[in-house]
Amino acid sequence: MMSKRKLSIFEFETKNKNRYIFDNVTGLIIPSSNEDKFIIENITMGEQYILNNLVTRFFLDETIAKNKYNYIKTLVDNGYFYMSKEEKYLSVEECREMTLKSGVFQLILIITESCNLRCKYCIYNEHYPYYRTYSNKNMNFEVAKRAIDLYFELYQKKKENGLKRPPMISFYGGEPLIGYKLIKEIVNYCKKFDYDVQFYITTNGTLLNNDIIEFLVDNSFNIAISLDGNKANHNRNRVYIDGKGTFDTIVENIYLLDKIRKERGLRQPLTFICCYDDFTDMKNVIEFFETLRKSIGDFNIVFNEVYRYDTTYYDYCKYSIKNDYKFYSLSNNAIKTLQELQDVYIKAQEENKEVSLTLKFLFQIFSLLKFRYQGFMGILGNACAPGDKIAVDPEGNIFICEKAVQKFDIGNVMEGIKWDKVQNIVNKFLEIRYENCADCNISRLCEVCYVHFMSSDNFRFNSGFCNDKKRRINKALSILYSVLENNPYAFEY
Repeated sequence: MMSKRKLSIFEFETKNKNRYIFDNVTGLIIPSSNEDKFIIENITMGEQYILNNLVTRFFLDETIAKNKYNYIKTLVDNGYFYMSKEEKYLSVEECREMTLKSGVFQLILIITESCNLRCKYCIYNEHYPYYRTYSNKNMNFEVAKRAIDLYFELYQKKKENGLKRPPMISFYGGEPLIGYKLIKEIVNYCKKFDYDVQFYITTNGTLLNNDIIEFLVDNSFNIAISLDGNKANHNRNRVYIDGKGTFDTIVENIYLLDKIRKERGLRQPLTFICCYDDFTDMKNVIEFFETLRKSIGDFNIVFNEVYRYDTTYYDYCKYSIKNDYKFYSLSNNAIKTLQELQDVYIKAQEENKEVSLTLKFLFQIFSLLKFRYQGFMGILGNACAPGDKIAVDPEGNIFICEKAVQKFDIGNVMEGIKWDKVQNIVNKFLEIRYENCADCNISRLCEVCYVHFMSSDNFRFNSGFCNDKKRRINKALSILYSVLENNPYAFEY
């Protein structure tokens, strides 16, 4: 019944003044006109009321009016444009079933909470009060073994429910290569099972050496290395405990990794994780990665803006500028250089010209919006079901992901997942969403998840994150369709 549904659409305009309607229920985007919007907004008033207005108010031909009405009415009858008002919460069994039937499953082993660096934007330093601090806790093999046994037990259940992806085991830290010996034991233990396990590791790259690289390459690891672009930008934040920059060491190790991969004829995916802040000259960063690509071939890049909420990091930067201004790009800051790079990227897409792969990664939002999922979404939106990932800390506690370690555990490796704890997290998350996101008309495009709502010991809405996402998505939709009007093939992967 329409009384139990509410309108959830967003209208945006392109550079050519063409209007479109984004359907927040299904992800559909259709051309908009005053007549179309009138029909959608007044569909509950009945056919005769709408047709009369289309003819007398909008001066449409009766046949055209009837066709427009039928088109919109069919969409509404099939669930488009109007979202359910129901606030549904999940039982323990529903949480368990949702997790076991989902198509993603990954084990993340927090090998150690120790790190040989003190990156200035790291969430584990003093600038992020809601996260744990550095520690010297290290995982032992018994904890790792039990975590793997539990993971494979759950993996088999998900496989019986249709999961087709191979098992994924990721090594995380701290700096996971501090526990290299344990990683070797874990990989050898996994070989005893009849599974084609995919291994992943996220590393700062400073501890890579010939032996470690050969092991990672020979075992087909997907390797992600933190590298913030050019030397000046990287060394501004990514430093050893004594404050010395890490750039030279990491780049030397990257070339060693490339050499060994080529010698073995193996090309496992290599990813760089690049963080930037307000004071980053993104032109220099892009130029660096383009030069590196010419030397070692293709790689992926994940660009992450330093999180600006619930942190004193940017206050620290402003203080540091007064003393070490030479390390901060003030005239060519991120806002200025990102806009200049985006202008170049958009112009190339409009003219269907070849564009830098690095720029494609930087402005991936346009491709993601173009190829967005269309269809009805689950109750959690874009958040995963707790248990899709299981992150295990050095002591064997289980958390919903590596970014939420030491907050809201959902069990331990000895007793397994506690589904009542999963239920508690899910329903707290849903409560925040119902209270704050129910009236958002672009909510399905927002990647908000549990981490964005977490404080020290509870969930709370983050209005700054929300407002920033709305602004960026609204602008990106307008730019995307402005380009697609001129070049429908733009933003292909």
